[in-house]
Amino acid sequence: MKLTHQTPRRTRSRFLLTGSATAMMLGALLVAPVTSAESAFANDPAQNCTFRAFNVASTQYQGLPGQYQLGYSAANDTLWVTGSSGRPPIMTSTLAKVDPATMQITHTVGLNTASYSPRGWEGENPAGFQVAGAYGVGVDDVNGTVWVTNTRTNSVTAFDQTTMKQVFTTLGLPEGQAITTAHPREVRASQGKVFIGTQGAIVVLDGATYQHLATIPVSDTSGRAASVMNFALDDEAGLGYFPVFGTPKLVVVDLNTLTVVNEFALQGNDASANLVASDVTFDRSLNELYVSSQGSKGVNAGVGVYDKTTGAFKNWINFGTQGLSIDADEARDLVYATDLATGSYYVIDGQTDRIASTVTRTVGEGMGANDVVVTPHGVIGLERGTAFTGVEVPFTLDYKTGKYVTASTEIKGLRNVAAEGQPADWQEVEATPINAHAMTKFVVTDNGTVAGQAVTPAEAINSFEGSSADGAKLVVTNVSENGQMTLTGTGFTHPSGGGSVLGLLYDDRATQMNDGEGNVVRTIEAEAQGKFSVTLPVPTAENSNNAWLAGSTHRVRVLTGSLKDGDQPRSIPVEVTVAPAPQTTCGAPQATTVASTLAAFAGYGTFVDSAVGIEPTPVPSAEPTPAPSVEPTPAPSVEPTPVPSAEPTAAPSVEPSVQPTEGPAASPSTEPTGAPNSDPSSAPSAEATGQAGNGSAGSQQQAAGANQSASGATSSQAGATTQQTGKQASGGSLAQTGASVAALAGIGALALVAGWVVFVARRRAS
Repeated sequence: MKLTHQTPRRTRSRFLLTGSATAMMLGALLVAPVTSAESAFANDPAQNCTFRAFNVASTQYQGLPGQYQLGYSAANDTLWVTGSSGRPPIMTSTLAKVDPATMQITHTVGLNTASYSPRGWEGENPAGFQVAGAYGVGVDDVNGTVWVTNTRTNSVTAFDQTTMKQVFTTLGLPEGQAITTAHPREVRASQGKVFIGTQGAIVVLDGATYQHLATIPVSDTSGRAASVMNFALDDEAGLGYFPVFGTPKLVVVDLNTLTVVNEFALQGNDASANLVASDVTFDRSLNELYVSSQGSKGVNAGVGVYDKTTGAFKNWINFGTQGLSIDADEARDLVYATDLATGSYYVIDGQTDRIASTVTRTVGEGMGANDVVVTPHGVIGLERGTAFTGVEVPFTLDYKTGKYVTASTEIKGLRNVAAEGQPADWQEVEATPINAHAMTKFVVTDNGTVAGQAVTPAEAINSFEGSSADGAKLVVTNVSENGQMTLTGTGFTHPSGGGSVLGLLYDDRATQMNDGEGNVVRTIEAEAQGKFSVTLPVPTAENSNNAWLAGSTHRVRVLTGSLKDGDQPRSIPVEVTVAPAPQTTCGAPQATTVASTLAAFAGYGTFVDSAVGIEPTPVPSAEPTPAPSVEPTPAPSVEPTPVPSAEPTAAPSVEPSVQPTEGPAASPSTEPTGAPNSDPSSAPSAEATGQAGNGSAGSQQQAAGANQSASGATSSQAGATTQQTGKQASGGSLAQTGASVAALAGIGALALVAGWVVFVARRRAS
């Protein structure tokens, strides 16, 4: 593939977008397609210059306040979205469960809490509580969990996907069991392992036991500890690809040995500007990696294309001003990228590395598109620009009580209003509105092919010049066979003011143009400053008496003096060599811009306390034992009845009840949050706003959940015992009924025998 010019963040699920998304295609706009073959075709009408065509339809939905990342569970067909509103302390944050087919938020999860104290606080106790806000999110379908990074509290947390109950957190692990996750950004799972991108390292945990498996150091090109922002995991190849944030480097990790096995050098479109690598995805069928870059001041913003095996640079795709997140639909060789600055999404044809369409937002101001993921229902992205103001949510924390409340405003703790040098005067921060951002879902469908367009190079193919003694200068550029050449002059002024009048000659009058002006090809009048610029056809057999063919040398001369009274005499010859005709290439039509429509909001769903989760529906403790039916004893028949064999009735087996086990309850951390590392990414900074507390509210919730679980276990055991007792009672009744029937049958048999003896005796007597 000739290249001209890129998602689980990343092992993300990659799918062919089909049937279920058909409804979204109504009113879709045709997107300009692209092709990989930029070959000469102007002189070959039979040359195939076609491009893949697509339809795109896009809809925006009300999302979360401070929404940050999303992850898709293929096993459960569920979308998980994180949101943490505003600067610290975080008082409004959640993990939301979303139906990707309808984009309805079905559940929002109440997260763990930590203690909060503002800067300068000197009280014996913390000033209150804050949420251990969720930022990154990753799905572990092997173990049925969803993980979030609590960036500002330097921790990660796991929840059961079904119940949404918290099952593990590194926040507040006891000394000796602590796992360092400094400023964690993204979290992803592969083959039952959980990978966390942190400041200075990739941390790996066992997804089933939560045990620490490895810490893989990461450094920049100077050897200093560097941050891992987003990454991609290839389960099939057993490799992980980790761009090192803020440096032109990507490390490749073996997912089995948990060691670095390769490093790829990254590059942008402009070597003079910084390359800020942010995210990566891949396409196995094309064997390509796509690495996004935020760039610097709009330079090097876009996607670099690399060989997936060797890391060799192949191409650059320039777009937007701050490229951020990226994901791929491998089944169709399509790549989707976001621009944080504008809020736009870019549809890239991976077969050609050309932008086919730009999807723009309808609502939202400020920061733009922050994340994107491919699902079977469409491509889903998150924006961070304010789109909906004063929204009411059920996951805002009361900093004084540590309890979640439903509110449309939040109070971010306390502030010191005392003048400098005066005793502290702590007052409650004024309540501020809670604002939400938008989620965007768009569907891209194939629409055949469309013809391309001719593209001729705009740059000069050659340049020749000459000058006169008084400093006048003539430059001739783009002299090519059957082309258009440009003549530019400077310093052609008249002694008494104004510009000179020039006569143009080709080959000193040996070449005459059919539309020439007598003895000269053209007369040219310079501007008052002595400048001029004209574009004229190169002589051909059709427009002159002497065709200028490729490779031939000719003379272009300008004369001044006689064409304007009192003018300065000049004669400037310029020798030119004719180049071959410029090659016309096959270029793509301009990409189409697709605007999103806005859907009605369906609410924030059911709020779930993560300390308890959604409890499963209890099974009835015992089944009623039916009373034995009593049938009347039949009258003896005249025919002998065989005596029934008495077989012992088997006693019912009693199986031991199984006690449910419960995951470890984690205590919130008492360690202070680490100081931030400032960077230009959209990831939250870890700016210290207090200390990560002991999370008493979270601990109380966990304790309540443990008690409830214990109660449920006792009830379950009681139910099992009752059920077994019922089975024993039922078996005993049936055994007694069988014995009664056998006794009656024996009596009847004896009566028949006695009757037969009496009958025989009478016959003999007679």
